[in-house]
Amino acid sequence: MWLAAAGAALLAVGGALFWISGGMAGCGAGSGTVYIQYPASVSRQTAEALRGALNAAGFNAPGTQKVDETPSQMQIRYFDAAQQPQVKTLGCVLAKQGYKSVEVQPNLGGKSSPLEVWFAGQP
Repeated sequence: MWLAAAGAALLAVGGALFWISGGMAGCGAGSGTVYIQYPASVSRQTAEALRGALNAAGFNAPGTQKVDETPSQMQIRYFDAAQQPQVKTLGCVLAKQGYKSVEVQPNLGGKSSPLEVWFAGQP
């Protein structure tokens, strides 16, 4: 979960806290693939704008997928504890794009998979 104030943010990932300051300017370079899912209540243009920002930050966001069911809050989902540094960078990039309330959802114990960003749907 992100807590943001005055150009800084606190990101909780798997019990670890990361403090990101300096107006989110120094997110670091992204790496790895990120899948983006969005509901009908979010425009494809918005999802594609995020995809462009992630690619510009160094991630490989190959496309966007419109889905029927989404969480009530924007989420980053990860599948391997080794992805936590990528989660931190991804969260920083999302914050720079104006997404200040992001839930981090670990899905550990299964098959390793690329990171996922899920836009929240309308209730």
